[in-house]
This record gives sequence, structure tokens and C-alpha cells, in this order.
Amino acid sequence: MPNPIPDKEDKKINPGEELKKLKKHLKNLIVKRKEMDREFSDKLKELKRQTEENEKWFKKEWEKYEKLWIQSILWWDYLRKETEIIRLKGEVKTGILPSEREKTLDKIQNLNTYNKEVIEKGLRTGKVDSKLIDGLKDELDEWLKEEEKKDEIKQGDKSIK
Repeated sequence: MPNPIPDKEDKKINPGEELKKLKKHLKNLIVKRKEMDREFSDKLKELKRQTEENEKWFKKEWEKYEKLWIQSILWWDYLRKETEIIRLKGEVKTGILPSEREKTLDKIQNLNTYNKEVIEKGLRTGKVDSKLIDGLKDELDEWLKEEEKKDEIKQGDKSIK
């Protein structure tokens, strides 16, 4: 915007004319400020709406992620317990001492009970003790690291052939 303040050296400017120019300039500034106020207000509303939308989306997706993570932990623990059950049943079939047989059958029963009461119920309802999940997370992380190492070794063996 041009500067409405007249040059003091200019003698041709009429004081009434000068006041009109200053008043017009002031009105233009006020109109511009109001336009900017509206733009800022609109932008803030839009940003607030987007933020709320993003928060809803994130919350929903985070819940899905946590549910998936808990399911993967439970399935991993179920797989681990089932593997142990199969191993113990194999021991019973191949013949073990009678004193060990009873202990082994009790272990199998305990593992089956655990799978039904904790794992299967947790998968159905989605409700699992957080302490259990925290403990299993650590064990699963260790297992995943071991599996990754095994995969790296297998990849190395394939590249040699």
C-alpha cells in the first residue's frame, strides 16, 4: 500500500484532502485486517477439525493395532503350548517311567487347561491380563530374534548353493 503521509515539503497538498487520504488508508487497513481475521479464524477451525479427525482415526487404528498385537502374542503362546503338549504326548507314547508318566500327564492337562482358560478365552473376548501380555511380549521378542537369526542362516545357506 502506498504511504498516505504527505511530504512536508509539498506545499500543494490541501489539509482536507490529506485527511481524506489518511482516513481512506485507515479504512483499507481495517478491511484488510478483518479479512485476515476471517482467514485465520477459518483456517484455525479447519485445523481443529482436521486434528479431531486425525485423533479419531489414530485412536481407532491404535486400537486395531493393539488388538492385532495381543492376538499375535496369544497365538504365539498357544502355538508354544501346543508344541509342548505334542512333545509330552510323544514321551508318554514312547514309554516313560510310571512315576514320570503321571507328572507328564498332569503337565499336559495343565497346558490344555491354560490354553482353554487363558488363550482361547482371550482370543474370543479380547480380555487378557496385562501382566501376562507384558511377560509374553518379552518372550515373543526373544523368540522373534531367534527366528530372524535362523532365517538369516537359512538365507546364507541358500546363497552358498
